[in-house]
Amino acid sequence: MFDLDELKHQQVRDLGYSCFSEPLISSFNKMAGEDAPANCALRLTGNRIAWLKDLDQNPGSLLSHLDRVRPRRLGLYHEALWHFFLQQDQELELVATNCQVRQGDRTIGEFDVIYHDHKREKYVHLELAFKLY
Repeated sequence: MFDLDELKHQQVRDLGYSCFSEPLISSFNKMAGEDAPANCALRLTGNRIAWLKDLDQNPGSLLSHLDRVRPRRLGLYHEALWHFFLQQDQELELVATNCQVRQGDRTIGEFDVIYHDHKREKYVHLELAFKLY
């Protein structure tokens, strides 16, 4: 069993926890199936563990990504970590981020992330809201 705490670089650990930890709202775990709101069906597979370990040895690409984005708030940092992962993972294709939904001149919503899961042959909307007050 791989423990994310084994990773040396804080940003790589943050990436692992952001993308592969259990949902923050435990009631989502009680909902069955792939279509549960918190289930984006992304598991910490052997390939992903190897990728995280390699990234931990050479975190330059992640640090460069975060430096370009310069997230200052927790929610934006969380989004930046997810965007990086979705751009790097071989099984996924990042399709859109922060895509506004408009009705006429009015914005009525936003899709945080839309990605394509090649393995499941499915498009997924991933809500990344993370707000603490």
